[in-house]
Amino acid sequence: QDVPDTGDVNAGPSSGDCGRSCSPSLSASSVDSRPRYGKRRRGSTNVSPLLETLVESDAGFLETARRMNSIMEQHMESEAEDRHLEREERREERMAQQQFNDSFLDVLRSLVSAVEKSTK
Repeated sequence: QDVPDTGDVNAGPSSGDCGRSCSPSLSASSVDSRPRYGKRRRGSTNVSPLLETLVESDAGFLETARRMNSIMEQHMESEAEDRHLEREERREERMAQQQFNDSFLDVLRSLVSAVEKSTK
């Protein structure tokens, strides 16, 4: 009888039956030709593109924060100057009002004095 040799049932597939999935390791050529995910050569150091993007993003955020801080400082200085000018204007208005009041009181005193003299 010609019966094909199937080998021991518990021995697993024979080397002839083994496909690529049974290969215990990848060949050197397939390792070299596969894409290198997550690494890029930059100078002599491997840098993860994600890490590089995060660093660039952080640098961008830092620069934006510095610009915003500068704008806010300028805005606050401008508001402080506006408040200072408003205080100066109010002080000048109060001084002018005080001078008017003093002059008005002088006129009233003069009138009262004139009335008193004329009634005597």
